[in-house]
Amino acid sequence: MATTTRFTLTNGYHTEGLAEPSVLQGWVEFLSLFVAKEVPDTSTLGPLYATVAGQVIHDSEAASKMPVPPENFTGLTYDEALAKWRERSRVRVLFDEGGAASVPPGTPTAAFEHRFESYPVEGTEAVRWYLGPDGTLVTSAPSIADDADGSIDAYTSDPAARPEVSLVKGEDSWSRLPKYDWAYPVDGKALVYTSPELTEDSVMPGHAGGPLCARRRPTPISRSPSPRCVPTGRSSTQSVAACVEAQARRGPLHRRCSR
Repeated sequence: MATTTRFTLTNGYHTEGLAEPSVLQGWVEFLSLFVAKEVPDTSTLGPLYATVAGQVIHDSEAASKMPVPPENFTGLTYDEALAKWRERSRVRVLFDEGGAASVPPGTPTAAFEHRFESYPVEGTEAVRWYLGPDGTLVTSAPSIADDADGSIDAYTSDPAARPEVSLVKGEDSWSRLPKYDWAYPVDGKALVYTSPELTEDSVMPGHAGGPLCARRRPTPISRSPSPRCVPTGRSSTQSVAACVEAQARRGPLHRRCSR
């Protein structure tokens, strides 16, 4: 099984995976080789690429400008096509989908791509962040005990403090460039922890997340932090932020149990 698995990673909504023509083509090629047992022929998919993408992003005109991938197995026998497919790298990462200069902004076309032989990709280094004092993310694990002075952060849950959604009313999240109005968490109504600025380029193909322990009297609660990159106001520097909100009357958070 391991020799027949291939992975494509990309940003964007989950629906946009098949909106990218080369991804849709790769799916058809896989089904042809391993289900139908025949040489893939995707030459008739040209109109379908734009149709699928147009339905996903609600913009057929922009979708029509997406590049059509070339055929990969023309003139090959089945065994030759299968051997060529198996030569492909196991992991393909499409970077900056929606930012390609060749199509309108927001169109699900990658600006560039790289291929790797493993996932996590070779050279990946895991970085752990811990909740620190004063809304910071730090790389050193806390050593203080639970309930020690200075070990607990608290907030009061207030659903009215921020809008339920960040999408502007009347906008569709599947549109090519939907409008958002992000409201920053209100002090005292949420907990936000931010790392120092990232001063070097960091490539992160994959996911970010982690467990989070919190306590609400009288019972513990469990929440997942929502990691995101936040601009710092400089053109090329960002920080990592973990935003924590829970539907609890009070939200004491013991920083020692986060990781």
